[in-house]
Amino acid sequence: MTWKETAAQVAILPQTNIVEIQRELNAYPNAVVDPAIYVEKARLAAKALMSVLDTKKRKVFFNGVQYMSVEDWVLLGKFDGCTAKVESTEYIEIAGHYGFKAIATAIDKAGIIRSKGEAYCLNDEENWSERNKYEWHYKLKAGGTCKENRPASELVWQPNPNKPGKTMPAKERVLVGVEKVPLFQMASKAQTTACAKALRNIFSYVAVLAGCSATPAEEMVGFTPDGHDDIDKPEMNTEESTNNTEQRSIGYQETKAGRVQPAGLDKLKMSMGLTK
Repeated sequence: MTWKETAAQVAILPQTNIVEIQRELNAYPNAVVDPAIYVEKARLAAKALMSVLDTKKRKVFFNGVQYMSVEDWVLLGKFDGCTAKVESTEYIEIAGHYGFKAIATAIDKAGIIRSKGEAYCLNDEENWSERNKYEWHYKLKAGGTCKENRPASELVWQPNPNKPGKTMPAKERVLVGVEKVPLFQMASKAQTTACAKALRNIFSYVAVLAGCSATPAEEMVGFTPDGHDDIDKPEMNTEESTNNTEQRSIGYQETKAGRVQPAGLDKLKMSMGLTK
C-alpha cells in the first residue's frame, strides 16, 4: 500500500487529536504512511510540549538556548507511548578516572525497544569530582553565624512558617569546604543521562520544533540535577538568556515571547501552525 492510498483510506489530516492520529497509525502498522501525517503528529506534540515548558519554574538555559531535562524527555515519550528503562549500570575506570557507565532503552507499549542510549559519569567531569560542602548555621545577633546552638538571647529569631504565631531560630547556609561526590549520585547521573539520550534519539525533532535544543540538558558540562546545584554557578541553570550578540553568534534568535530558537526555525513553525 502506497502512502497516498494510506492517506486516502485513513483520512487523518483533518483531525487535530493526537490520540486519534496515533490510533489511525496503529491501524496500519505495515503501510508506508503519508509523511504529512507524521508532520501533523509532530506539530501537535510540539505544541503540547511548548505549553508545558513555558510553565516550568526552573528552565535550563545554556548560552541563551533552552535545554530539556530528563523529565521533559519522559513526558515527550509519553506522547508516543514510550518510556525509558535502565538496562545496566557498571562501575568503570578509564585513564585514571572512575565513575559509572549506564545503558538505557526506550520501549513502547508493546515492550519493543525503539532506541538505546549509553552514558558515562566520571570524576573528571565538572561538578562530579568534588563539590562545595554547605552547612546550616545559626545566625547571631552580634553578627556572623555558629554551628552549635547558643542561648536564645544571642540568636536571631524569625516567624515559623509551619506554626503561625510562633518563632524559630534563623539559619544561614554556609560554605564549609569541599567534599567528594558520592558514588551513588554518579551512578544516578549516568542512568539519568542514558534515559534522556535513549528518548532523544527518537523525539529530538519534536524538541527542535518546540524551540529547544535536541541535546538533553544532562549532557551539558556544568549541569547538575535539582538538589545538587552549585550555587556559585547560577548561570548554568537559569531562565535568564544571554545577550543578543551571543545568540546571533551561534545562529539563534529571540522571539517576541522571549523564547530563543534556531534562526530560520520560525518560518517552519509558522507554516505548521506552531507559533503562538
